Amino acid sequence: SFKQETGFTFNRYINHYRIQWAIEFLDSNYSITDIALKVGFKDAKYFSQVFKKQTGLTPNAYRKKIQSERKRYNEVIATKSRQ
Repeated sequence: SFKQETGFTFNRYINHYRIQWAIEFLDSNYSITDIALKVGFKDAKYFSQVFKKQTGLTPNAYRKKIQSERKRYNEVIATKSRQ
């Protein structure tokens, strides 16, 4: 069976890859609802539940983390370029 071969149920396997794909979209201006639909979820609420279960963060919190890390990186680069 699929689960014996992969260690995952089919739905969990598919959702794992959908969430990985969604993470790429979170570094964009797409809304969470748009991202949910783009990666194959029927609604943002279920997408958020699956996302949080897999990553430990809501999509919004994950997006803020990405933005914060990018800001910190840019500040480091700017500081080094002034030295």
